[in-house]
Amino acid sequence: MRPKEGIVARRSLSKDELGMLKELADRVNAEDGIAIKLNWETLKGRKGRETNDYCYYAGGRLVGFLGLYIFRDEEAEVSGLVHPDYRRQGIFTRLVKRAADDCSARGIPQLLFICPRDSGSGHAFLRSWGADYSFSEYVMERPAGVSDDPQVDRSGEGRKPAEGVTLVEASLKDRAVLGRMNRLGFAMPEKEAEEYAGAFLGKPGEATYIGLLDGEPAGKICVQFSSSHSFLYGFTVLPAFRSKGIGRAMLEQTIDAVQHHQGDKPVRLEVALENKGALQLYLSCGFQERAIQDYLAYRLRGR
Repeated sequence: MRPKEGIVARRSLSKDELGMLKELADRVNAEDGIAIKLNWETLKGRKGRETNDYCYYAGGRLVGFLGLYIFRDEEAEVSGLVHPDYRRQGIFTRLVKRAADDCSARGIPQLLFICPRDSGSGHAFLRSWGADYSFSEYVMERPAGVSDDPQVDRSGEGRKPAEGVTLVEASLKDRAVLGRMNRLGFAMPEKEAEEYAGAFLGKPGEATYIGLLDGEPAGKICVQFSSSHSFLYGFTVLPAFRSKGIGRAMLEQTIDAVQHHQGDKPVRLEVALENKGALQLYLSCGFQERAIQDYLAYRLRGR
């Protein structure tokens, strides 16, 4: 059997392929001093319905990879890497062109590249490709073993959690209220907001919690569980309930729920650099800044 060569498009990655990708990512991260975001739980959970992963082989060796992560109809998030010994050979250009063609055929109008702030080679490629800077996020982690006094806010505000806030796990019957929270919290179109709300309900390894203030839905927060850590996302408080300590109460109760679910493991999240209020909240609850990820957008031709 001839060894694999060039691009191999995959609907899901085998255990061996995931292992090779882990080795490749470890090598690149160590060589470049960065932390590439590859959304491992998403990669492991691919259902094989659509082609979202592109492997590049040289002599049977995995030397390049590009993954698509499609959470909204308007764009595909893109993350990828090339082995240091195989750079400047046009490998990532070929991977991007193949993925871009497939996205165009699927009616996806934009690629949103994820690039570590410290990746000089990544930013150089994206500049040459014509991608435009969109926004940046802090990657934050609350290490295992952190204990925190909820009465103390290290930002200096001294705000205590709101009383009367309870956290309940959402189910499919809550899809409409979660959709409304997505629409108001993240400026999503109504149809997309509700579809996104239902995409993860009841999915293994996922949980969505609703924060209730005296029984009334006030906000939501989602959790993705893995064997090594948990990841918080989709966190929002409805406008009418903001600046009342409700977000802090929800976050603290979510951390408690996560620790009850899988023990004292790290908890991770991402937050936009310009969202100073949320950043201070996370810092005060024991989270630490680990890295910065830049997001750069590229509009596909004809879209």
